[in-house]
Amino acid sequence: IANTNGYYSVSVVKKLIDLFESCDTMEINEEFYEFLMEKLQCRPLQPTDTDIITYTFQNGLEVRVRESPNLISGLGTTGLRTWEASLYLADYLMRPDVLASIDADVLELGCGTGMVSISMLKNRAFHSGKLFITDGDSQLMERVNDNIKLNIDTSASITGNPNYEIRKLWWGEDYIPDSVHTVLAADVTYDASIIPDLINVFNEGMSQGHVSTALVAATKRNEDTLAVWER
Repeated sequence: IANTNGYYSVSVVKKLIDLFESCDTMEINEEFYEFLMEKLQCRPLQPTDTDIITYTFQNGLEVRVRESPNLISGLGTTGLRTWEASLYLADYLMRPDVLASIDADVLELGCGTGMVSISMLKNRAFHSGKLFITDGDSQLMERVNDNIKLNIDTSASITGNPNYEIRKLWWGEDYIPDSVHTVLAADVTYDASIIPDLINVFNEGMSQGHVSTALVAATKRNEDTLAVWER
């Protein structure tokens, strides 16, 4: 952390020193002060700066993601940071009963940083077929691929894990592959104007008879937008 986000490290060390100083029986190691002096010039992350953040789930699984944590939206996309809904969906998909119900190819819509798909690739209990990792923004594809490499040795075989494919999927124009039975999506209902296209993607897959399950996680931000989705 000190090498990738020195400012955050300084904040943590300062809090530790304050904690130690409040305890009369605890002696503060000089290395803490030396670290502060070394990193004192570190600045906070700017909105467009990236950081590698490690997320730890209840079952102990860790996923590392390079993202822009201070950026809500940039370059025409909201997929440059990990949103809360993707963490909840990733955690839900780690349940044994949920994993047992997935028996064919899986596709994630609007993958963003790739959190949901990467957690599935790392989960050795997931023995389904192919995993399609998709987003409508081609700029995100390279970052998703880099995030996969942060977590998985892509040069070696992934024992117990499915094959995966990163591809662009534009709602309303591109279609879900016929082999996909389960569709995943997290935090894709943030804009009421795109919901009709999203619904059409689900309808197309389900009307063809190959998509049987759609799991969608949403962060509750705007009541009106959620109302459009629920209709």
